[in-house]
Amino acid sequence: MSLFKFGNLEMEIDFTDVDVAKSLEDAAEILNEEVKKLPLTGKNSEVIRAQNVCYDHYFDHIFGQGASGKMFRTGSLSQRLEAVKLFADLKFQSDHELSEKLSSYRVNKAGNRQQRRNYERQHRNRP
Repeated sequence: MSLFKFGNLEMEIDFTDVDVAKSLEDAAEILNEEVKKLPLTGKNSEVIRAQNVCYDHYFDHIFGQGASGKMFRTGSLSQRLEAVKLFADLKFQSDHELSEKLSSYRVNKAGNRQQRRNYERQHRNRP
């Protein structure tokens, strides 16, 4: 379990839980679709507001409706980008820890003593 804390939101999240993984995949798809629809021209305030809505939907999908309201008290895009970076770093750290745990369960490719001897005999005279 990892603790994600931003603004007034503090939640534990288990990145190894299948439901959480599905939620993250769905949230990423929604975010990608919404980003494609963002206005590229217009008033700067309208463009920023549209980007904010994309990130708000992303976090609401992951943590539940209203989560973005607890996280962000202003209309600052830089706050949302900071939250995304913090969340991505937390996910990376969790993935790294899981990888380290799983590495102790990897199969020894060298095999047992008899298998190594047989391998050496078979490959001894090859160029």
